[in-house]
Amino acid sequence: MLQESVIREIILWIEQNLESRLSLDTVAEKSGYTKWHFQRLFKNQTGLALGSYIRSRRLSCSAVALRFTNDSIMDISLRYRFDSQQTFCRAFKKQFNATPSEYRKRVGWKIEGFCLPIRENKELNVEVSLVKLSAITLLGKQHRYTKGINEWNFKTDEVRRHYWINFLADMQYVTQNLYAIHGIDSNDAKEGQFFYTTALDENDVNVTPLNSKKMQLPAGDYLQIKFKFDLHGIDYNDIIYTAYGKVLASMDIARGEGSDIENYVLKSKPSYDDFIKNPQEYIKELNYYIPVIV
Repeated sequence: MLQESVIREIILWIEQNLESRLSLDTVAEKSGYTKWHFQRLFKNQTGLALGSYIRSRRLSCSAVALRFTNDSIMDISLRYRFDSQQTFCRAFKKQFNATPSEYRKRVGWKIEGFCLPIRENKELNVEVSLVKLSAITLLGKQHRYTKGINEWNFKTDEVRRHYWINFLADMQYVTQNLYAIHGIDSNDAKEGQFFYTTALDENDVNVTPLNSKKMQLPAGDYLQIKFKFDLHGIDYNDIIYTAYGKVLASMDIARGEGSDIENYVLKSKPSYDDFIKNPQEYIKELNYYIPVIV
C-alpha cells in the first residue's frame, strides 16, 4: 500500500511538473527511492517505463497545445522541455504518426496515440451509440472559468457542482432533464478560457428562470455514451476517462468541432433542497455526448 501511495503521489507530481526539468534522477529523488529501484517499482505498478511515460505525457500535452492554441511549434517544443524542434518533431511523429504541423491542420481529432495520466482503473458499464441530435431550445446560463489546457475537462467536480447550485438557486426547482454544454471559450483570445453552460429544456419550464437566456443545444452527429448506474462514489474524472480514454480511444472515429454535452435524466422531480443535498440519489442516467465526424 505504501508503494502504491508513493506511485500515485509521483504521478500527480509529474503532472504538475511536465513543463519543468524532469530527469529520472529528479523523480527518483522525489520518491525517496534509488533511481534503479523506483524505475523498477514504477514499471511493476503501471506496466510502463518511467522515462517513456513522461515523454508520452509531454507529447500528449503538446498535441493539446497544437489543437487549442496558436503557439508556434518551436514554443511548444521548448515549453515541454525538448532540446530542439527537430527532436520534438521526430518524437511527435513517432507517437502520433503525423508531424506537429500535419496534426494541427487535421480535420477532426483522433485520440490514437494519446496518453492520459495514469489513474486507478475503474470499469464503468456504458452503452455506446452514434446518434444525430436535433436542436433543442434551452433556457440556461453560461459560466466561464480559467484552467490549464491539459486538464480542462478533468478535476471539474467542484466547478460543475458550484455552477449547478448557482443556476438552480435562481429557480428553486428542478426538472427531469438537466443539460450542460462544456467547451473552449472561443470568444476569449487568452489561453485556458472555458465555459460551462447549465440549462433546462424550455418545454419543461413553466416560469423562465432569472438570469437565464434562450439558447440552442447544438444539432449534429455525436457519440452517445450512456452511463446507467449508481453515481455514489464515482469521481467525475472516471466518467471523462471512460468517455475519452476508453470509448473514443477504442473507436476509429474523430472528434469533431464543438462542445461536449451532458444530459442528466432524473428518476423524478425532486425539490431543489433535496436535489442539492444529494444529487446522485436522483440521477437515473447520464448521457454524455461527444461531437464526432462520421
